[in-house]
Amino acid sequence: MTDREEALLGIVSGEARGYKATLARGGLRALSWLYLGVITQYHRMYDCNLLKKVTLSPVVISVGNLTVGGSGKTTTVLHLARELQSAGHLPAILSYGYRAGKRTDCQVVSDRERVLMSAAEAGDEAVLLAESLPGVPVLIGRRRVVSGAEAVRRFSPDVLICDDAYQYWRLDRDIDLLLIDAVQPWGYGYVLPRGLLREPKSAARRATAVIITHADLVSTERLEKLKSEVQRYTAPVFTARHAPLNASELLGEVEGKTVLAPSSLGDPTGFESTLADIGAVLEPRRFPDHHRYTEEDVRNLEREAGKRRSLIITTAKDWVKIRQWADERLWRVMRISLAVDDEHTFRSWFLGVVSKSIQNKQSSGLGAPR
Repeated sequence: MTDREEALLGIVSGEARGYKATLARGGLRALSWLYLGVITQYHRMYDCNLLKKVTLSPVVISVGNLTVGGSGKTTTVLHLARELQSAGHLPAILSYGYRAGKRTDCQVVSDRERVLMSAAEAGDEAVLLAESLPGVPVLIGRRRVVSGAEAVRRFSPDVLICDDAYQYWRLDRDIDLLLIDAVQPWGYGYVLPRGLLREPKSAARRATAVIITHADLVSTERLEKLKSEVQRYTAPVFTARHAPLNASELLGEVEGKTVLAPSSLGDPTGFESTLADIGAVLEPRRFPDHHRYTEEDVRNLEREAGKRRSLIITTAKDWVKIRQWADERLWRVMRISLAVDDEHTFRSWFLGVVSKSIQNKQSSGLGAPR
């Protein structure tokens, strides 16, 4: 996080004190009213059919959140895609392609057989998804109606998973899965730029279901209070945590030892807490979300690790951008998966609502029979 971002976070969180911070909060609040008015009118244009949504033949699932920053969207998309594959479905993933190099309406990152683009070309999230999901096409593009149509034309999926698309209204969705971070669920209570909310809390009513992520990072009392609050807007509500896949492998190397932990996540709290839980003496190195690492960044980290005689542990999402320069003897990668509490109930609900959506589309003539 840059000094400017830290200063802004101090203002919107209320931690920054003094008359300058108070004036800044007042100005940001006025701008947030303007922002709220714009998005409200934009939504009404769709409600009144002044703007038309595009409907595609596969079942369309959006995965998103209400706040700026990380709430576990990528790990959730991975989890859903694997559930669909195991049930015999043919999913494809539509990603925005944050920090992608060349921007077009649509690019194919993987085609079920090969990963075709690098992280510098497609962005970290899209390449991580492509490498983690053999057999699942991954496409990027700002206009999900375009990338979705291309996915249908080239790969004939029966389900499209749209990463970070809760606010993408142009494409009609069958299932809206909303993620809410247990640690910072409501973005300090204000929409942008006074707070971190992209939409008001009431937008949770659109959700087909909610997953409260990072549930293990808050107390039971706080979690139950949040669940009750969310249930006023929608149901069902599930809880989940981010579980390390290779913690046992790392344990012997990091327990009681200093570890450099570079990351470029919207919220690195979960990653850092997991390292601390397995006994690492943590030295976090936080970069801006979706940071494009340079060779100099990597060399600086390796020099620091050499002086401290420490390992460097990073996330899988960061590693796809770092590995081209890294001395692999110094680096380890923590691989994270989504662990939904009461997994059996969630899986039954999720596959059930997907099957019902497929049937509805077929009965309306939109979905091609499998």
